[in-house]
This record gives sequence, C-alpha cells and structure tokens, in this order.
Amino acid sequence: MIRKASLGACVSLVLLLAASAAAAPVKLARHPDYHAGRIAFSYLGDIWTANEDGSSVLRVTDNAARDVYPRFSPDGKWIAFSSNRYGGYDVFVVSAGGGVPRRLTFHTGGDDVVGWTRDSQQVIFRAARGDGAFPSVAVLYQIPVSGGQEQPLPLDWGYSASYAPDGKSLVFNRHPATWSRLHYRGSYAADLWIANLANKTYTKLLADERYNRYWPMWGADNAIYYVADPLPNDKSVKPGSPEVRKSVNNIYKIPAAGGQPVQVTKHTDGSLFWPSMSSDGKTIVYEDNFGIWKLDVASGRTSEIKIDIATDEKANEYEVETVTNEVAGFDISPSGRRAVISTRGQILTIATDRGDITRVAPDPMASRNDSPKWSADGKHIAFVSDRSGRDEIWITDPEARAPKKITDLDTEKGQLVWTPDSKSLLYTAADKKLYSYSVADGKTAVVASTDIGRIGSVAVSPDNKWVSFSKQDRTQRSHIYIAPIAGGDERHLSDDNLLYSETNAVWTADGRYVVFTSSEGVSGGIASQGGISSTTSLWAVSLRDRDRDPMNRDIDNEAQGLAAEAAARQSTGRGAGGGAAAQPVEVRIDWSGLARRARQLTVPGNAIGGLTPTPEGHSVAMTVANVVAGGGRGAAAPGDSSAGMYIVNVESGQLTRVPPAAPSTTAAGAGGRGRGGAGGGFGGGAMVFARDGRTLYFRSGSGLYAAPIGGAGGGAAQGPSAAASGGGRGGRGGGGTAAEPAATNATARQVTYTANLEIDHKALRAQVFNEGWRIMKNRFYDAKMHGADWNAAKSMYEPLLNYLVDEEELHTVMMMMIGQLNASHTGVSGGPPGAQRSVQTRYPGFDVVADASGFYKVGHIYKEGPADKDYLKIEEGNFIIAVDDRDLKTSDNYWRYFTIASGNKFHFLINDKPAKEGAWEVTIAPVVGGGWTDLLYERWVDERRDMVTKSSNGDIGYLHIRAMDAPSLRKFQLDLAANRTKKALVIDQRFNGGGGIDQELLGILAGRQYQYTIGRDAGIQLPRPQNFYGPMVVMENERSASDAEMFPAGFKALGLGKVVGVPSMGAVIGTGSYALLDGSTIRTPGSGVWTATGENMENYGVPPDVYIDNTPEDFVKRRDAQIEKAVEVLKAELAGKKTTSSEGAK
Repeated sequence: MIRKASLGACVSLVLLLAASAAAAPVKLARHPDYHAGRIAFSYLGDIWTANEDGSSVLRVTDNAARDVYPRFSPDGKWIAFSSNRYGGYDVFVVSAGGGVPRRLTFHTGGDDVVGWTRDSQQVIFRAARGDGAFPSVAVLYQIPVSGGQEQPLPLDWGYSASYAPDGKSLVFNRHPATWSRLHYRGSYAADLWIANLANKTYTKLLADERYNRYWPMWGADNAIYYVADPLPNDKSVKPGSPEVRKSVNNIYKIPAAGGQPVQVTKHTDGSLFWPSMSSDGKTIVYEDNFGIWKLDVASGRTSEIKIDIATDEKANEYEVETVTNEVAGFDISPSGRRAVISTRGQILTIATDRGDITRVAPDPMASRNDSPKWSADGKHIAFVSDRSGRDEIWITDPEARAPKKITDLDTEKGQLVWTPDSKSLLYTAADKKLYSYSVADGKTAVVASTDIGRIGSVAVSPDNKWVSFSKQDRTQRSHIYIAPIAGGDERHLSDDNLLYSETNAVWTADGRYVVFTSSEGVSGGIASQGGISSTTSLWAVSLRDRDRDPMNRDIDNEAQGLAAEAAARQSTGRGAGGGAAAQPVEVRIDWSGLARRARQLTVPGNAIGGLTPTPEGHSVAMTVANVVAGGGRGAAAPGDSSAGMYIVNVESGQLTRVPPAAPSTTAAGAGGRGRGGAGGGFGGGAMVFARDGRTLYFRSGSGLYAAPIGGAGGGAAQGPSAAASGGGRGGRGGGGTAAEPAATNATARQVTYTANLEIDHKALRAQVFNEGWRIMKNRFYDAKMHGADWNAAKSMYEPLLNYLVDEEELHTVMMMMIGQLNASHTGVSGGPPGAQRSVQTRYPGFDVVADASGFYKVGHIYKEGPADKDYLKIEEGNFIIAVDDRDLKTSDNYWRYFTIASGNKFHFLINDKPAKEGAWEVTIAPVVGGGWTDLLYERWVDERRDMVTKSSNGDIGYLHIRAMDAPSLRKFQLDLAANRTKKALVIDQRFNGGGGIDQELLGILAGRQYQYTIGRDAGIQLPRPQNFYGPMVVMENERSASDAEMFPAGFKALGLGKVVGVPSMGAVIGTGSYALLDGSTIRTPGSGVWTATGENMENYGVPPDVYIDNTPEDFVKRRDAQIEKAVEVLKAELAGKKTTSSEGAK
C-alpha cells in the first residue's frame, strides 16, 4: 500500500525499500513535466523529480497541503507549482533541487500553473479575476518569478497555453471544457488558437471541428502538439451517440500555419491526459493509463516511465475522532429515555437525558448506516446499510447482538415504517414498490406498486390494518391512497376535482382522521418553478360519516351540553400518565363521500411539512413557514415570526406553538442522507413524540432537541377551553387561528452526547468511491448509462484506491470514472474541511492601474460600489500612495494587501500627484467575492446596453438574463417593463448556467396584443404591461447551459424570433445531489429533456438561426460582434415591417 510521507521527512530524500512496504511502480503520479533528463510530477500531494528512467527520485516539497501542476522553467533552475497552503491554490516557485518555496500570488481565488515564458522570467497561470469575456471566465496571467503584480494576457478566455520558440506568439485553449469528460462534441469543446502578441492578431486552428483539442504545446519543429480524440468520420457522428464512444485520446500535431492533423501516439485506453513538452521541444511526457509516459518527438517512440516509491504515512490513515451532538437521523425508544441516531454513517443509541452510548453494528466508517427506526415494543431497530455493497435493510436488537439483513434488492431503499404492533416493517424502494416484512416468519409481501416515480409518505393506521401512501399520476401529481396492509384494493383519498395533489398523510391516534398536505403550483418538469412558489395547505379528512358539523361548537340544548361535558372528561383523562389504559383503537372507513369530508385546517403559513401525530387524540405536530412570491421554491419570508413548529387539534382547530431550539443552534447542519421521515409507528416527518406525549423530539441543524409539550401532546386543547376559543356569542368556536404561545422565552433542550468513532481513511475512501459509483448506477437518468459499461468502469478505477491518500485525489479518480458517461451536470465536490482561509480577498470597488511613475492609479470606479460614494474624495486618475499604512508601488502585488488587511476597512492614502506630500486619507468598506462579481457583472451589462442603444439610435432595447432563477425572473420583468416603449428587443442570455424559469419566460414573451386601453387623462394607448410585442432576438453562446438552452429552443419552436450566437453547450439534464459519507457531494442527473420532435437535448446544443462568434480580437478591441449582429437582425426586421406596413397602406 502506498502511504503519504511523514511530516518530519527530509525534503531531499532518496527512498529505499522498507521492511513495512516494498517499493512498487506508482500509479496516479500526476501532471508530469520534463527537462534535461529529469521529470517533475505531483504525487501524494507533493512535488517530486526523477530521472527519465525512473531512478534517483527526489521529493522536492513536503507539506501538509497539496502541491500540484509542477513546471520546470526553460533554464531548468526553477519549478513553478500551485499549492493550497493558504486555503485556495496560489502560485509558488522552488529551486529544482529543493528548498523553501516562494509564494508569488496572493488572491484567494484559484491559481493554476500552466507554464513559463521562454526566457524563464515569468510564470503563466490560469485564474478568474474578472479580466475575461465575462466576470466568471478564467484567463491566462503572467507573473514575474522575482515577484510583483500579475498581468492578464490579451485573451478573452484562457485555459492552457504554450509560447512559440521565439516567444512572440502563443498557442492556447480558449475553452476550458471538462478534461475528465470523454467523447464530448460541442461548442464548448477545448479549441486551438494562435495569438500573435505583437500585433494582436488571432487565428483559430481546426475551426470546424467539434471534439476537444487540449493542452497545446508549440514544438521546435513549428508544429502544435495537443491531445484530441477525433474519429475518421467525426463531422457526421452525432454527439452523444454510441458511435462517438469509439473516440480515444491521443497526441496529435498540426503545423502552426495550419493544415491537416497527424496522429502521433497510438494508445487505445483513452486515458491520456496532461502532456507537457520540454523547452527544447524534443520530449513530451504525459499521463496514460494512470502512469507517466515519455514521447520522443523525433522518432515518435513512446515508453512508460516506471517510478518506484515506498514511503511512510504523511497523515494517519487510522484515527479516532470525537463526535459531539451531531445527529443526521433519529428515532425515540418506547420509554422515551433512549434515542437511536445516525451520525457519520454510524448507528448509535444514546440517552435522551443521562446514560451511556451503544454502537449498533459498528465499523471504522467503512459503510454507511442510517435511517434508524425503533419498533414500538422496543425489541428491534431497523436501519439501512450498504455494508453488503449495496443498500439493504437490516434489523437488530437494541444491544446490536444479532443484526440481520432482511432484504436482497439491488435498488435504493426509501422510507422505513414500523406497524404500531411491531409485527411488520413497511419500506419503500426505488423499484416503485411498497413492501411489508413480517418479523415473525421473515416473509416479505408487496403491498402496493406503481409505474411512475417512487412511492412515498407511508403511514400505518393505529389498528395496524391500513396503510396510506403517496404515488404520482400520469401528470406527475402526487396523490394519497389507502390500502389494507394484508392486501386488497387501494383507494384514492381525495378527488382530482377537489384537490390538485396530496402528500404527507398521517393517521391521528384515535383513528378518526387522516391529515395531509395539498400543494399547488408544483412543477412536473425537471426544473424549479422560478418565481412561482408552490403553496401548501393542511387538510384533514374524517374517515367516518359525521352526524353533525365537526367545526360547530354551538351547544343548542342540554343534551348536547351533557355530551360535550362527558367528551371533555374522557379527553382530559387520557395521556395523564395515571389513568386507565387506553382502549384499543378501531379504524372504520366509510368510503362513500370520503373525499367530500376533507376540510382545510387553518395554519399560519403556506409551507407545511413534518406531519407527526400525537400519541393520543386527534392532534398533529408540523412545521410551518411562509414562502414569499418570487423567492424561489422553499424560500421562507424574511423575518417570518410565525414560522416554527405547531400542534393543531384537528377537531377544534386550536394551535399550540412548540418551543424552538435556541436561535444560535438552528443553522443548517449535516443533514445526512434522508430516507423519509423519522416519525414513529404512525408515520410522520423529522419529529417524534415520546409515548406519553409530553415531549416532542426534533432535529434542528445537526442537533437533536426535546421540547416540552403541555398536557398530552396537545390533548389539553381538546377540553372545554378549546370549544370556547375562536368563537363569539352564538358563533362557531374552535375555528380561530391564534396559537397558544409557548412559554415565554422557552426553548427546547438539546439532547447531548459525545462519542469516539474510529476512522479508517482507506476504508472510508473505498466507501465513498463505491457509494458514488452505486448512486450514479441507481439514479442516472439513462438506465443504459449513455452506452458506458458501468461495471467495467468500476473495475478500471477501483484498483487506484490503493494509491490515494486524500479526498481531492479520490474525487479526481471519481471524476475520471464519471467522465466515461459523457454527461453534464455531474461531478464530486466538497468534502471534509481542510485548510481554510481565515481571510478573503476584498475589493475597494475600483480598478487598480499601474502608472509609469511607479505608483498605482485609481482606474474605473464601479457604479454603486464601495468607492462610488458622494462623501468619498476619490476619482479616476488619482494616485494610490499607500494602503493601511503600507507604501504601495507597482513592484508590489496589491492583492496581498487586499487579502491581509487586518480590519474591516481599507485606509488608502490618495493624491492627485505621484507623491506622498499633500495626500489625503480615504476610508472604504470593501466588498468580498460575490459582491465584487456583482459589480463586474453590472458593468458588463451596462456596456452592452450602451452598445445596443448607440447602434440603434435608442430604438432597440436590451436586457440580460443572468441565471434561470427567481431573482433573474424578477429582474427580467423589471427590465421588460423598462423596455416597453422600444421598437425591438435583444434578450441576451449568454453565460447563463441555467436554472428553471424557461416556461415563465416563454409564457411572458409568447403573449400577443389583442387589445389596449386608453384612460381619460392618459392620452396614450396602454397594452398589457407584462408582455413585449415588437421583434425580439435571443442571444446564446457556448456558456448558455441547461435551462438557458431550453429557453432558446422554446423561443425558436414557438416562432417568437431568431436566436443569434453560437450553439449552446449541450448540457441539459435535470440534476440532484447526494451527500457522500466523507461530506462531499455528488451530482446525480435524474431527468432527461427532449424536444417536441424527440431530440434528447443532452449533448445536442441548440443551433442558432444566425451564427456569429466573438473572437479574442473582438475582445481586445472592446467589440461585441454578437451584439452587433443581433442589432443588425432586428434592424432588418423593423425595416421589413415598416415596408410591409407602407405597402399595405398604399
């Protein structure tokens, strides 16, 4: 096994065979470079060098952080590399023979080393500083090896590059694409460009190709070498088709002056990545099949460089971690004195007050175990575990003496629900079935099934005879059904003519009601509804016919009074802890007129969830919040004082507020992998009542809390006082909405624990890898995995786990495996917290420009930014003399000072001349990353709006859609209103990464004028304000993705106008996410999108009606050719419209 080297290891170290670990050729040595017979590479998070035959291995850096992308300077003296020693990746240089690395960049954004200038004086790196075609686009920078300020190269985009031997020209990739995604064909593919930096001219090589052309290298023979995967008939191959899967990465070359490409290497595995050419152009080293290879350029011969390394651990692979109070899922024991919880993939039972901890089926984080459910008789705990290699359900005794696997289904498992008598366990699975497992005989029966979606919201009646569940209809609306557990016909609880949808059903403890939620405005597609928030209402249906209105609290005669008094005595006597045992509940369902007996319950919110019945009576606990219009799905109203947990009495309508967790502890935390509610035997959400109803347990953030409940689970509200609430004299009581407040300043008590968990990091990495592979297998929208052999992919990449020592490299391996799918909306990100920056780069709100005087000057001041204040004495052209009492010269890197500033403000010394004398102080409260990006974006939009206004004499309007989300929809509506008087409109959605508002946008734009109004004093015609009736164009580019492709496709299909630009990215899948055991997240595309003509939009790319691209030369000249073409198209339409109208008038 290869392990990470000791922190105390010498920087210069010859590694010998050790008794504990014999040397062996390593895998996953990354990012190789070559100079004069030596190769540099990154391995185990450090930089190494070796002879080209693999001998004389030298560890150049040895740091707890990750060091990557090593590149020799052309003179061989230095190695530049990127390291995350201070949080984000920065550029460092170190002597090629070892030594103390020197930091060159200080911005907290990622800086990836690309190479060197030919004179060895400047390091080239890739970063996004807002200097490209769009604020988020990365470009290439150069920084002196001696230190100083980085400068962007004159490029609009930049990923990888190599200088010509004379240093005057540069070959580069504009598009970054995704290097691990194989077989991609489309507008976002890595492309080849040559820049003549002297005269600022740019030439595209292989301009008509759609495949990736990565990592260009300018050879001494004046040929451009690069990695590509063309097919013989590539132009006729459909992107995303089975035929494109035959493409294989190899090194090719093409004359710098243009011509036909020639294949250089002949590898067949398709895993050739990250080549680098020596400064003399004679040798290329590269990764292939997870090893390092060498290409002799002159002869074309290739050979593998086998490097043997044996080393000690750099960080302990096995350790014990203390976990405190973290709860991902839970249930409560029948006594209420114990809780079973899941945390970090482990199952524990803990005391709800005081007591020891029991681990259930423990392992050193080598499997995920979650969704625990405790049976009502206290004898069993059920949970989901993947210790067998896939999700299965296990049952064990609380002491974990005899765990037993009860399922054998190769599919994800969902909600687990015990019957109240503990004789059966019901569960759902991704095979769209609801199962019932009998504890006594171990037999499993199918209770219900569906052919659309998965079954959810399972709840069992208190008499163990009935089960309610939700499933979708053909319109993807969710509905509640009731069926006998023992088998029989299922019946719809409601009626399509009465309610749009139903879900989250629970049975009240007295067996008289089913309480559920109904939602409207729910999308049946893959995307969110943008600004149209779904609203949820609470409903209850009486299972029995009633002889009077249940909401009528009037006492019209003495007989009714005596009956009410008797009912009150019976109600208050239950659940008090000392009364007689409750009578067995019998559930009787009068099916005739069932749907008509449903009635809405009044609660203070429109986002309702977590329904959990009280142990006795007819009350239900729930969570309530208010969703604001335009806030996106699930967005609670700011300052919503009514949001919280409530208990509602179904019959009286009385609300009781549950004491919340303390405010400081309610931040969202580790949610784990939810598999349905954590309710008890009657179903429910992430709340559980103690059996006596006096305590309600719930999760808040990552903690477990216990809230005291007055009476017996709200039962006190069922007495005479409830009848009096909400009603006036002679009126109907009980219908009031005012909630009984929780005790003043009362908060729930946190259930605390501390546990020591063993962690085997090697086993954890294997778990994360296999979990990621399995979740993609089970959730990827195409069950055929885009034609990839997914089992073979696992077999190919799983052996590499023996060569990993950290999560970042694990994620790289997983990304390469996922890349076999040739799919968008995928990837692994996040993970356990590593070295975190304590500070972030901040921005003063103006550009900083170098001046020949040796001082920096104030450049463009951003509108509405921190420097754009009337009270600040600062203007463009002022000299910056110092910042925070540090003199600032152009030889300094100003990002360093903008990052390490000790206070919350910048204190600049400003002058109108390049001298300290006469300078004045200006104090600015800077912005951080997101705020700065917003300022850059607004400037970008303003510039394009001005272009359109100027070139059309104000006749044509312009707006940009930044994302396909609720804020962007709101901004679109405002911008559309501002452009209502324009004759035509440019709708720009370039660089839009998607979201889910295409239908809302198209619904607005598809409106046609059919009338107008004229007010007496208005004097003008007033058409409908939310539409635009003139000619329109939509702009797209290679960074228009996902819903920003569905929108132009719909715009074209509906005949609303022309689309201008280049084809969109071809990245259209509805995606979700899944939290892996190490805390990282894997994106899981679960829904595909097809056009009405049957075209799968993934790997498609919406073709524009008018093709026009922006070039690097346009960027340098501050020109937007796509904007100019859009205006030209609209001018032609306006001219044609005018001509047609004139001819019609004649």
